[in-house]
Amino acid sequence: MPDHIDLSSRSLAKLFAWLDPLPMPPGGLFLVGGSIRDLLMGRPLKDLDLICRNALAFARLTAETHGACFVPLGRDHDPPSFRVVHAQDHENFLDITELAGPNISADLARRDFTANALALRLDISGPEVIDPFHGADDIRKGLLRHVKPSAFQNDPLRILRGFRLRAQLNWNIEPNTLQTMAAVAPMLAGTAGERAAAELRLILECPAAHQAVGEMMQVGALEVLFPEMSAMRGCAQNRYHHLDVLDHCLAALRNCEAMLAEPTALFKDLTAAVLADLSGWRLPWLKLAVLLHDVGKPGTCGLNPRTGQATFYGHDALGARMAGEAARRLRLSAAQGAFLAGLIRHHLHVGAMLAPQATEKARLRLLRRLGPDVIPATLLCLADTQAARGPANAPDHYQITQEQGIRLILDSLGRAEKILAAPALISGHDLIRLGMEPGPKLGRMLKIVREAQDVGEIKDRQEALRLAKKIVGQISMTPSDASGSRKSGKQL
Repeated sequence: MPDHIDLSSRSLAKLFAWLDPLPMPPGGLFLVGGSIRDLLMGRPLKDLDLICRNALAFARLTAETHGACFVPLGRDHDPPSFRVVHAQDHENFLDITELAGPNISADLARRDFTANALALRLDISGPEVIDPFHGADDIRKGLLRHVKPSAFQNDPLRILRGFRLRAQLNWNIEPNTLQTMAAVAPMLAGTAGERAAAELRLILECPAAHQAVGEMMQVGALEVLFPEMSAMRGCAQNRYHHLDVLDHCLAALRNCEAMLAEPTALFKDLTAAVLADLSGWRLPWLKLAVLLHDVGKPGTCGLNPRTGQATFYGHDALGARMAGEAARRLRLSAAQGAFLAGLIRHHLHVGAMLAPQATEKARLRLLRRLGPDVIPATLLCLADTQAARGPANAPDHYQITQEQGIRLILDSLGRAEKILAAPALISGHDLIRLGMEPGPKLGRMLKIVREAQDVGEIKDRQEALRLAKKIVGQISMTPSDASGSRKSGKQL
């Protein structure tokens, strides 16, 4: 890592393109924060964060000089901050913030970590790095250290930001800083859900997020975000598992990331399709689903009197509801919340369909139910299975599940995709003409006929109508029970 910053560096060319025609503001102009960290690490600059006196006037002047857009960053931003955005390139912008305190050292003292508490003075003949808290030394060591303990009390979200930097940079968090995080972690409960979700997403986007997530659990931050997880700790499982519920889910997250670290080893020719499917927000929220997939187990724990083993009947449905509530707290979009809850709701169904004895009809039924989420649902199941190493599992259980999982993904992208996309042979109007009334039974009838179509038991509209007539006739011949409902209707 260089000990100084060369102002002629190509990394600074974009910045000086903004500044060259401008007079420097009184009191100096400083590039600050993560920008200096990245320059000292030899990384390309992502953000250009400047501070100065009279930031409003300097930001307006910058925008006017370049014909750029001027955007105040929120009424409550403290200190006041402004964004200047290039008119033709919206990815090229400056953030200009009012200097806080009597001097630059006082401003840097307000920051979170020493690695972010550096500044580069820009209005002198040579580069001058200002480093009052020895952040450069911590950058060399790959260490995250708070500037002072009150940093987290002033903004508890900085706890999550610290774990995000830990995951992105693969650094360690200094022990005293971890202790302070643990002491302040309960204050995260007052953080806006969308702010917490933004940091959590950035953490889970990292290839080895499980390391940061494990430490978040150790300091209590994860349980503040997801209080549902507290009961997972120490919740013993049955002979199919070797870990309690919490450690099992943490292991599943680690396994998921291991699969994605070397995807070609598992997915081979399917690798490009798998990675494309997990673009955008789908990858981080898949990882969150893996972490929470058994969150419903403590609330459904029972005991099989015959075997003496723990049971968790319905934990998938309960877990999906709990995950949905967590998604609402984090202010995730409806699509993101449905994705998260759906993966958890169906993770047992996927496991059942990855058994070799699963029927073609059942597999196609599952693929239709999962829709566009076959790949993440399969990855969750594989990670879950690999994290279950109890003595009741056969030695080749994971290998078989893996092979069937690849087959399921292959089917969803090929043969099964064409089958499921084919138009239905009959509609609800056809069933009404056969004497059925609109309602749930009609919907179940359509599913029965559709499943027969999917597996090739019926091939045209006439065969579909004959099957429907046969089933309707069986229903009409079945006497009503005391409640007035038909027994066969319950079976549909």
